[in-house]
Amino acid sequence: MYALPQVIREPEVSTAEVSARFKKVLKAGLKHSFLGFRDAGQYRAPAVETAESSLDSLMQALFEVRVVAPTIETACALSEGELVSREYCVRASAALDHYRTLVDGWDGEDALAPTDERLNAASAFLYMLCSIVESCPDVSPMLDEEGIPGLFWDTGRAYFSVSFYDDHELACVYRNRETGQKKLFEANLHQPADLEQAWAFIESL
Repeated sequence: MYALPQVIREPEVSTAEVSARFKKVLKAGLKHSFLGFRDAGQYRAPAVETAESSLDSLMQALFEVRVVAPTIETACALSEGELVSREYCVRASAALDHYRTLVDGWDGEDALAPTDERLNAASAFLYMLCSIVESCPDVSPMLDEEGIPGLFWDTGRAYFSVSFYDDHELACVYRNRETGQKKLFEANLHQPADLEQAWAFIESL
């Protein structure tokens, strides 16, 4: 089991405010550092001005960095030993590995084996899920006779499933048995914004 770094959420204060505070502290340190220029005469002002200009560039670059949720590209770039997991997805991960051993006719003459593309998409989805959702009910695997792998959760109160198709397309279904709410939507692993609904439904289970 590997420890997962937590995804950094948006700060409660604005980036500009954090930047201003940080810059103020750094400039205070620079001011003390440049006390050695006290006797440098005409060279002191240009030196301080150049340093402050460099600091402005550094701060701008620093706060352009964003910590984002993992994507299918980062998931597929990892080797098997580097993929991280949480307890709730152990059984599903093992099932996906088993699905890779299946051949056509695995469950009757017409049953198709799942393709590597679809299974890789399912594995990437689990990786992204583990990096975003700290805890949720155990996820169960599923595979139909058309070779379409999927994952689902069923708590009795609510149900959520995701099926994996070609080109990293997903079909998702949510149903709340208490309220009668039902939601069907499509997503793509290459579009993280498409997956926001999926993460929200899974966290609500």
